[in-house]
Amino acid sequence: VWAAPVLQVFLVVYVSILGQFMRRSGGQERVIGTLLGTVSGQTIEVSTCFPVPHSESDEQVAVDMEYHKSMSELHQRVNSREVVVGWYATGGAITEQSS
Repeated sequence: VWAAPVLQVFLVVYVSILGQFMRRSGGQERVIGTLLGTVSGQTIEVSTCFPVPHSESDEQVAVDMEYHKSMSELHQRVNSREVVVGWYATGGAITEQSS
């Protein structure tokens, strides 16, 4: 029998993403980042996050994957239980580049 996963997001994650959006660079319409946490059975727990530098045009988004990889490795050193559980993007509209 299939059971839907349970998602638990710590409040600090929401506050962090909101703060990142409020402090974004001038002209930058959104913030893109990585969600970290744990997976246990059907439960996904999102405990922290970090923004990832990116550039975008009307046709594409280029995410700094080297930065993402470095930050993920640093977080892994601090808390070896945490893994990448997803990504996020903020902004005022959903576009083709949002997915």
